[in-house]
Amino acid sequence: MLRRTIVMLALVFVVACNSKPKIVIGTGPTDDTSPEWQKIKNGLDGEEQVRWHHLAEGSEIFPLAWLLALETDAGKPFLDNPERFGLLPEKVSTENPYGLPVGITADYTRDLRFAGAKMIGVNCAGCHVNELHYQGKTVVRIDGAPNLFDLEMFFGELALAAKATFTDAGRAWRFVRRLYDISHPAEGNARVARLARPADDVIHSFETLSAMKDKSPLGKRLAQEIETIHKQEVARPAADLNKGLTVEPVGPALQTYSKSVRGKGARTVELTKDLRAASRKLREKTIGEVTAPDVAPIVAETPKSLRILALEPAARALSVGDVLTHFAETIRLLKARVGFLLGLVKSGDLEHTRPGFGRVDAFGSARNRFFPASAQPTKSPVSYPHLWGFEQLDWLHWDANTTSVTERNAGQAIGLGALFVPGTFESTLLMDNQKELEELARKITAPKWPKAFGAIDEDKAARGKTLFEARCVKCHATPAPGKKAVVTLDALDKIDTDRIRAESFGVKVGDEEFNIALSWALKALVRKAGGTTPDDLLWRVTRKYSGRPLAGIWATAPYLHNNSVPTLYDLLLPADKRSKKPFFVGHREYDPKKLGYAAEAGSPSFSFDPTQPGNSNTGHSTKEYGTDMDDDQRMDLLEYLKKL
Repeated sequence: MLRRTIVMLALVFVVACNSKPKIVIGTGPTDDTSPEWQKIKNGLDGEEQVRWHHLAEGSEIFPLAWLLALETDAGKPFLDNPERFGLLPEKVSTENPYGLPVGITADYTRDLRFAGAKMIGVNCAGCHVNELHYQGKTVVRIDGAPNLFDLEMFFGELALAAKATFTDAGRAWRFVRRLYDISHPAEGNARVARLARPADDVIHSFETLSAMKDKSPLGKRLAQEIETIHKQEVARPAADLNKGLTVEPVGPALQTYSKSVRGKGARTVELTKDLRAASRKLREKTIGEVTAPDVAPIVAETPKSLRILALEPAARALSVGDVLTHFAETIRLLKARVGFLLGLVKSGDLEHTRPGFGRVDAFGSARNRFFPASAQPTKSPVSYPHLWGFEQLDWLHWDANTTSVTERNAGQAIGLGALFVPGTFESTLLMDNQKELEELARKITAPKWPKAFGAIDEDKAARGKTLFEARCVKCHATPAPGKKAVVTLDALDKIDTDRIRAESFGVKVGDEEFNIALSWALKALVRKAGGTTPDDLLWRVTRKYSGRPLAGIWATAPYLHNNSVPTLYDLLLPADKRSKKPFFVGHREYDPKKLGYAAEAGSPSFSFDPTQPGNSNTGHSTKEYGTDMDDDQRMDLLEYLKKL
């Protein structure tokens, strides 16, 4: 029996085919050449903006090569039309050679089991860069604004597409074949060794399993063996990728690789035989050794005219054994990756409120990943907040629960798909990159009202300023440059917005307060990844919601902490006049009169239902919050808010 382990598992992930490439990489361009497009420069431009859009922070959700080879049920590339997830497309460029959408990253893995593989992830920009349209045309793209990215849909569809791929032998074979047809763009300083592939001859001889069966007795025997391996691998329990995570290098090859991928700046990676051997050794501890079956009965069949069949017997055996091993490993790891992705979406059968576009239950998900024994229903999805001005806030988040950007960013990366090991707190976090992203975020400024939405009526704005100072400034004062904002905290009985988010953060982990347990876990993660954070407790439970400055508020719809109110105009209405009917979210059509998403626009993807747990659109609705104004006063106030 021929028993051989594939030379390098990164073949499954990193492919540089010797044949003519057939898969074109990159999404289509955005609308940035149209006359109405305005590139708002609100702090970032050029290289800084590119770094903000695509710098990896530690999220590793899926191998890049797999993503490029993955297809939907309709047979289209998975990343075709990224807008369906609320992702913003971006052009292929030197800085973004794969044409990945804003907020999607591609970087070498920190998981030493798969050294050399490039993994895609999500960074801050996926949730904090938005685009607004008017009359069907793109008007502005704004760094730091809350995007409509539906993380749950993205992770879920990716998992389902991968599952549909590995559960069908024919589709799995086509997937493996497409991996060999990907052409990776040149990367100036990155050197990836071109690996010899005995499997190439088999891969390019048979487009489908059906064709394999029809070619010859040898092809039929090979297809039967592939189907047998497929059935065995599908039946295996899925490997837990977190439990096998390895980031501490042992030996010179892994140490050199680890230093390269964790260092600052551009990566220079060379795949050596020593690195492959060391990586394979680590990998086998997690997923087990994948070996080819006895291929002698297959290769003993009489060769015919096909290239694979015309090889010398020894070469034929090597090629057949290699492709069978490669196929088995692909199935095994696809299944493991599906389990990981589904774990990011929700925790088992616990009650769950669908976030939809532009929301996430960040702390509910964090609780359930860090402390699965104390898992809670995820019923408090909240809006991605805007980022400009956050450096003027002592306390962050809707309930003002932390003063630590470092610790909250580490937790964010875990929620976005960074791997970590409970107990040891080893992870794929990139603390240097997270620090750079924090510094870039601090440079983002509030956007100015675009002329394409219409000129500001200065007379109305002047009247609105008087109303703002009388009604709003107490809770929403704009601090002077370099000064801290005065953060107010409104009790739930007073502000009367949906209570679930503020209360769920206070649910204990066993006998321990959640803020203490969370702080301890985040400190351990940060320090294990090479970052620094003080011993002080930097988290608190308030069970209240905080007021924030309103600079650029026109660009941050929908409103309230849970995105339950589509426009600022609706927010100024008494609660009993706010519609209880579902409204569509996911479209980008802006209403420059009411300041928010246009009510008449629709989306087939998600209907926001304010009657669901965590979705209530009540609150901020008494006279104290200005809801007793007449319609002219409302419009005057909105006109002034355009100027902030």
